[in-house]
Amino acid sequence: MLKEMKLYLKILGTLLLGELLLLFSSCSQKDNYTNENDVLSFSLTVNGEQKTGIKTELGDTIKFKMAPGFDAEMLKGLTPSIYISGYSTISPLPSEPQNFNEPVKYTVTAQDGTVHDWIIKWSYGDRIKDGNGGGATIPLWYKTPAELGINTTGLESSIGVCGDYLVFSRSNKTVNKNTGVPTDKLLNVTGVPGQIYFLANDDKGNLIGSTLPAISSGKFNVYKWTSIDAAPQLIYTENYTSGAMPGRKLDVAGDVNGTAIFSTNLYEAGKSTGKIRRWKITGGGAPTEISSVVVPIGEEYPATATAIAWQSFAMSAPDENARFYTTVPALLWGTIYSGIVVKYGTPDNVSVLSKFRGSFVQDDGSAGGGYWGNIIHGHVSAFNFNGKTYIGACGFSWSRYSYCVVADDDLFPSCIGKNIGYWYGEIPYASGIGNGTSSITVSNENNNDMLIYVYVEGGGVACGKMTRYER
Repeated sequence: MLKEMKLYLKILGTLLLGELLLLFSSCSQKDNYTNENDVLSFSLTVNGEQKTGIKTELGDTIKFKMAPGFDAEMLKGLTPSIYISGYSTISPLPSEPQNFNEPVKYTVTAQDGTVHDWIIKWSYGDRIKDGNGGGATIPLWYKTPAELGINTTGLESSIGVCGDYLVFSRSNKTVNKNTGVPTDKLLNVTGVPGQIYFLANDDKGNLIGSTLPAISSGKFNVYKWTSIDAAPQLIYTENYTSGAMPGRKLDVAGDVNGTAIFSTNLYEAGKSTGKIRRWKITGGGAPTEISSVVVPIGEEYPATATAIAWQSFAMSAPDENARFYTTVPALLWGTIYSGIVVKYGTPDNVSVLSKFRGSFVQDDGSAGGGYWGNIIHGHVSAFNFNGKTYIGACGFSWSRYSYCVVADDDLFPSCIGKNIGYWYGEIPYASGIGNGTSSITVSNENNNDMLIYVYVEGGGVACGKMTRYER
């Protein structure tokens, strides 16, 4: 009996020791559990653009930046990318769509059960400092030719801004520049032979326009206006007889009542010759012709394309020795491709013009937003905003009209793919157009905003606003 009692006590002791060891082991394991419940990173793709979350000083709120005037619908039904601490869990799961117009709470639970609630909110982007350029460009409106009150089958070559009006060149009609709503005002064209074929505006909002000799009794006249009601002032004239014709495109930079440069390309046998003539205005006086720019002929993108003479359709030269821009078609396997290609260089060294492979031709030659067909009468213009130079480019193909705005320093070494554009878009196709020409211009509103306008013949006008707030 004593022997059995000893055995029982021995077994009981072993069991108690085992339980104590198990309890000790369990406690030791919990002591090693991590209490980390952090959100390591948060990002969200909004309308094709990645937004990165930034933690606030409070430590439990993460904010991502949106530009003023954004469409609230863009933040609905989105699934973010969230990285959390190791061994922790999150609820709800990032794969579950959320409406980020409102604050969204994510609960992160650490391995030891410690809970941390994280709040995700949007906020406006910071205002960009002086001299650092613009930020977000917000689409404001798009109007069809019918809504603009202009010919729906084309016959308008360009647009310019003067005062509160956006002016069409050949009909002289106007719309409100802020809304696109037609007005009953017409541009004063007293004394102009034929019609104003191409309009532009300088940095101060003065209109400048030219006639096309083919429809203006052989005259290449250049005029300026200080208002749409004022009679045009003839600042340059020449008679055209034969050969390469000026006046298909016109561009101006500076102040025509101070210092400015305007330029036009030459057109012959159905295409631009590659030569761009330029004139300089000093002190608001009579223009003096300065050196021309000859855009070299060469094989375009990609390297396998059949070499043809590529054409310069438009130009922009902010001052006599400034960087120079021109649009050309992009060649693809021997066929003209409707991507916009911008060549840039200095007027005294155009043989080494570098290329910005537009907003619409992908590196692998895929469409990337571009379309097969001829690019006709593209337009490119350089403009300044808050200390930085921007390039606006647009072009028309048989199936789409495309445009983009990029910063000058983004052109190096190359920019490929439509996502590089600060502003990118397409204007719907319209049949029965005239020449399929296009025009891009800007209006400096103040030190905070700039309005950008893109016109394509038969397609209408798109308007966007570049702001001084982060994208």
